[in-house]
Amino acid sequence: MVPTMLSLSCTSMQALIERAYHLGTITVAQRSSLYKQMSARRWRIVEPASDEVPVEEPCLVHHIADSLVAKGLSPTEVAQIAGFWSDADNDAFVPTPRRLHVAPTPPRPTVPGRSYGSPSR
Repeated sequence: MVPTMLSLSCTSMQALIERAYHLGTITVAQRSSLYKQMSARRWRIVEPASDEVPVEEPCLVHHIADSLVAKGLSPTEVAQIAGFWSDADNDAFVPTPRRLHVAPTPPRPTVPGRSYGSPSR
């Protein structure tokens, strides 16, 4: 699989260097040289444009909690399974709150000669 520019835009330079090294694309000396260049530019801690990359929100734990609730467990039971004393202490495995959805009104059956819009006289 060839990475796209979009997926590379959120990848750190250090991760790209390590990936290239593990794939055998760059040598140990090239890897070391790249890290030295990054250090000289003070990019080892804060890479250029790293403040523009959005913070990733984990969603797997919420999916796990949702599936446990869908299987019939209460939020308290989910918290206990996750190792919390109570659901009030559980700040990780919180099920997604359910939202009400408006169901569309089904169309009325049409009967010849009958009007549903106004009362008949």
